[in-house]
Amino acid sequence: MSFDANLLASLQGRGLDAFQSKRHLFVVLPALENGYFEIPTGLPEDRRIFMEVEERIDPSGITVACGIGGHALRAFHFPKQSEGGRERQAHFMVGVPCVTVEVSLSGFAKIYSHNTQAMNNNEARIETGRIWTGKNRALPGACWQYRAALEAALAKLKCIDCSCCHFCSNP
Repeated sequence: MSFDANLLASLQGRGLDAFQSKRHLFVVLPALENGYFEIPTGLPEDRRIFMEVEERIDPSGITVACGIGGHALRAFHFPKQSEGGRERQAHFMVGVPCVTVEVSLSGFAKIYSHNTQAMNNNEARIETGRIWTGKNRALPGACWQYRAALEAALAKLKCIDCSCCHFCSNP
């Protein structure tokens, strides 16, 4: 959605977490008890659902995102500060549907799909399903399109204290 200063002020005035990234406006959707997200009134019809993705390195491994076909996505970067005031991981908003590739330090990878379900005028839900789990680099033929994302995740494992995106179309 294109940036509109009046809409941003209106959303923030209603207590919603809304922010600008370049010329785009992002609104963090409030979660409902039923697992859906409430879509605030007043948003344009051309709105898109984005998902927060964190390319992170933690004790369990690394995560990167890609498109359903395995292609790099355009990521909208928004920094998050750690307790010390320094950005520690790469935080991005990516359009849904998308796929996340998780690589563990123990040598396993998991691939998940994320799709918008039951989207109507004021509610949406992101459904997550597992596509594949197995040994790093042992992708079956049906998952070959995620090879570049898997390789990017493995490269990210070698980056110490990195906050850059390793698999996006606009690094």
